[in-house]
Amino acid sequence: RFRREILMKYMQGENYITHSYAVEAIMKGLAKRLAPDQVEYWGIVGLLHDLDEEQCDWEHDMSVHGPTSVEILKKEGEFWVTYAGTIGTSYDIRTMVLAGKELMDRKLDNIKIKILGNGPLKEELEKLAQDQGCRNVEFLGYVSYPEMAAWLAKSDILVNSFVKKAPQSIVTKIGDYLAAGKPMINTCMSPEFRMKVEKDGFGINILPEDPRILADAVTDLYKDPEGRNRMGKRAREIAMEQFDRPQSYKKITELIEELT
Repeated sequence: RFRREILMKYMQGENYITHSYAVEAIMKGLAKRLAPDQVEYWGIVGLLHDLDEEQCDWEHDMSVHGPTSVEILKKEGEFWVTYAGTIGTSYDIRTMVLAGKELMDRKLDNIKIKILGNGPLKEELEKLAQDQGCRNVEFLGYVSYPEMAAWLAKSDILVNSFVKKAPQSIVTKIGDYLAAGKPMINTCMSPEFRMKVEKDGFGINILPEDPRILADAVTDLYKDPEGRNRMGKRAREIAMEQFDRPQSYKKITELIEELT
């Protein structure tokens, strides 16, 4: 019943609804062979894959196809805490999963952890989330760049999540995070970047690899909409000033001219 209701809410054409049911059945059939513990998940993916079919003119601009579905699927009252990137040894996704469990224990079930991307630890961490009963943690896998941008823009907090010994400093995705105009929780221990977070005011620094500390930071920002808005505004400003390539290239050229 629920499946029919959500399709009818956004689709008027019966042929689109029939197509969605057909793809759901195909995805379930494939999942039974390739991912037997995720049959329902992949069925829902198939069912909703064209939910925005009649909501946007994606036949002329495919870049709006996934992002429009993201807009549709965020339930009222949900609060999204999102990571986008590689799921590998340098990135502290384990702590995000366990922070999700901590938030559930605090009865903050409307706070959802969204993890975008693939990597060598994805399967292991999905199992951790399942074993811990983390219904609020969702691994979304690889998505296209426009869809990733839509997830970031629709989120409430973005997490730059690194393990303590990670060598990275200012990675490429920081520009995407800042462009989304959302507050950032940073666990990267690079002195250069931690100083930037504090000085530019677009987020907060916390220690990595501690689920309770991360859950505390999420809870504090969740309860502070004014602070989130202020940090998000600064994030967008910094993105335009420092991460917009035409602007940054212009500054580099000016600096070179000064030195020659």
